[in-house]
Amino acid sequence: MFANVEIKPEQSEEVVGRVVEMVEKMEMFDGCCISSFNHKFLETARKLAGNKIELGYLYDADKFHKLPSIDYISSHGNTANICFLDVNLELSKKLHEKGMGLMAWITGEIPKEEEWYQKMLDADVDVLCVNYPNHLIDYLKKTH
Repeated sequence: MFANVEIKPEQSEEVVGRVVEMVEKMEMFDGCCISSFNHKFLETARKLAGNKIELGYLYDADKFHKLPSIDYISSHGNTANICFLDVNLELSKKLHEKGMGLMAWITGEIPKEEEWYQKMLDADVDVLCVNYPNHLIDYLKKTH
């Protein structure tokens, strides 16, 4: 099993410590990623666990307005978890060159959903996070 534990921005630094402690107690460093839009939480997790745990840098253009540099992103995580609207092949290549993974997340139902699924596949994302997996499954059955 692999667990992606998202620590919500409104939570506290204490929660980060408790999550790292739980991951250590359960010996899940190889099977867990801590992700957050609050990048200070990722820094705290890195201080507490070192490089033993994977970190997921969550990014949403609506909240941050401009994608930070690849160097900044890679200094805060092992994977970049980015809204599908900001994902493209160029970004994917740059992240992969840095040894990072790329997860594109899609929220809710979106217009032209199948076009976006194909764009994400063409962008070579490592993980596609969707709220309606049945839509993605239907699309993949039709096209692959």
